[in-house]
Amino acid sequence: MIRFNEDGTITNVLTPEEDEAFVRALREQEAYDNGIKATAISMIKKKYPLKDIVEITKLDIKELKKLKKVL
Repeated sequence: MIRFNEDGTITNVLTPEEDEAFVRALREQEAYDNGIKATAISMIKKKYPLKDIVEITKLDIKELKKLKKVL
């Protein structure tokens, strides 16, 4: 990861190893989020009450309503 200074020069904020770990953590979080959404979609398809899906997945009710519209 790099940062641009006010004068336009570039500063490394993280070492290459830290950057790799950061990117890996972002990918893992994205995979987790996709898994939670896939679970919510399955629950919507099985007609679970939205309040139960919110409780189980911890997704926001607005997010669930968006997913429901897509189905």
